[in-house]
Amino acid sequence: MLGQHALDTTAMPADFQVIGYDLPVASGAPGDSLPLVLTVRSPITPATDYAVQVDLMGQDGIVAASTVITPGAPTFPPSVWRAGESFRIPASLATNPSLPGGTYTLAASILAAGRAPVRVEMASIEIGGRPRLLEAPAVVLPAAARFGDSVRLVGVNAPETLIAEPGVTVAVELVWQPLRSESRNLVRFAQLLDGGGALVAQQDTIPCSGECPATSWLDGEYLLDGVTLLMPDTLAAGDYRLITGWYDAETQVRLDAVDGDGAPLPENVVELPLRVSVSR
Repeated sequence: MLGQHALDTTAMPADFQVIGYDLPVASGAPGDSLPLVLTVRSPITPATDYAVQVDLMGQDGIVAASTVITPGAPTFPPSVWRAGESFRIPASLATNPSLPGGTYTLAASILAAGRAPVRVEMASIEIGGRPRLLEAPAVVLPAAARFGDSVRLVGVNAPETLIAEPGVTVAVELVWQPLRSESRNLVRFAQLLDGGGALVAQQDTIPCSGECPATSWLDGEYLLDGVTLLMPDTLAAGDYRLITGWYDAETQVRLDAVDGDGAPLPENVVELPLRVSVSR
């Protein structure tokens, strides 16, 4: 039961050792949580309780993310283990959304009161950071809506009248500003509705073509989020309206939406300040 990767235990305490680990991923993005499983063992009966600190360190040696694991606490700490016992301990290392891209080292340190830490390097992790837009971009069509306390709509980059035809794809760019870092998986939806409110085209996606998951957001940054909608071949000529909103992927519940004055928006959606004109 070593785990996917075995570790050299030579320098570790005789009564408590991290003998291996499983690491499902070797890369991530800023804001991701890196999952891992540590395999720990007590070759002899532990004389004290131990903890394991897992660090993600940059090439400059600075710790970029850290978590402390207390095996068996509080009901079954190492001091009550028997000689020869081993356990697999799942853990998760949360990274900061502002973490710069680059190569990082994943390391574990064995901790015990009154003893010097014993550190062992485990793996290299590649963090690929997307470009951050921290200054407000110009927008063609300003808009104002807020979705919960998570994100607000700043505007739309598109003409006021978007000419379309059946069977072709139309595209607009939404400009969002996250209001906080998020732990939820949020999905942005955009819907094209006819004059009677019937749905004729829809896109549900992680914003920025999947490159801007909510878990990677920085409070105050700006997102340029492209929307593409394929017009049905049978689409009738006329004017259509485009609405957008957000929902939690896990619960499928939409985020509460309010306009620029704080008034609730019906069905928790905002209508974009443009029209899609279809001719045949």
